[in-house]
Amino acid sequence: MEKRNTGLRALSSNFFDEFKQENGKYRQLIEALHLLSQFMFCLRKDKVIIYYKCDKVLTIGEKGEIQITLSRVKKDSVLGNLFNNALENAGQTVSLDQIDKTFNTKDKSEWSKLLLSMSAYIDEYNAGKEGVEKEIQQRIVLENNLLGKAETTDYYIFDTEYTAKTTQNDVVNNGRFDAIAVHYSTSCDSPQLAFIEVKAGNNAVSDKKTDKVKMSGVYDHWFDIIKFNNFSDDFFSDKVTMVQQLKDLGFLKFDNKTKSYFDKCSNDKFQMIFILSNYDQSSQELIKELEDIE
Repeated sequence: MEKRNTGLRALSSNFFDEFKQENGKYRQLIEALHLLSQFMFCLRKDKVIIYYKCDKVLTIGEKGEIQITLSRVKKDSVLGNLFNNALENAGQTVSLDQIDKTFNTKDKSEWSKLLLSMSAYIDEYNAGKEGVEKEIQQRIVLENNLLGKAETTDYYIFDTEYTAKTTQNDVVNNGRFDAIAVHYSTSCDSPQLAFIEVKAGNNAVSDKKTDKVKMSGVYDHWFDIIKFNNFSDDFFSDKVTMVQQLKDLGFLKFDNKTKSYFDKCSNDKFQMIFILSNYDQSSQELIKELEDIE
């Protein structure tokens, strides 16, 4: 079976330095995010995406392009007015220099104001709509990675909204997972990757299909992960780099694990984790899904 380099997402060293170095273009954005734990900072190789409750709010490209990804924002809204000197319409791609005309990008308080305006808009837009699973997913990442004694965990969630594509025998396989983590355990010779899927409520456990969307349940996700059972060495090296980059930026806490240890990440063993929330234990939905897998 051919190994595929799929889903590579670590940043180049030059792009990474723009966030890490004290004089980096986006260092003050990172400083602001350290104070706003409700946002998730995700690596996407040639760009980074900032999520709020799993909705994109800001995309920054390697070439300096910045996109306000709230496509529903009206220009004359409170949020739209923040960019009235830089944007002709919401969602337009602009440069850092253009945004500097609107607010000081070297001031973390300005970035904080922008991000909080975005989160307020999303909360208002989504009020009364179903989005429980998104909120649960974000809370899991926050609790696991940053709060309390996060450095003592044995799982480090380093990516969300993860998608992968492989081709086997000319057949394209697509997979999507809520999160991906690396599992550190003293009982294992090497770390293992863990693909995570959050299911909120009984209906989310089983496959559902409507006229507009197909909702994957436990059965579908189980076979998605089976399709990706032969990742390339580059894939695992990329994940090790992602973990280290997020640690260096302050979004992961681990003091007693070193990059040399994570470099040993196993490329032939990985885990599939389902997190069930608000699930009625008397329901038969999960049992049916497991029986179908068998």
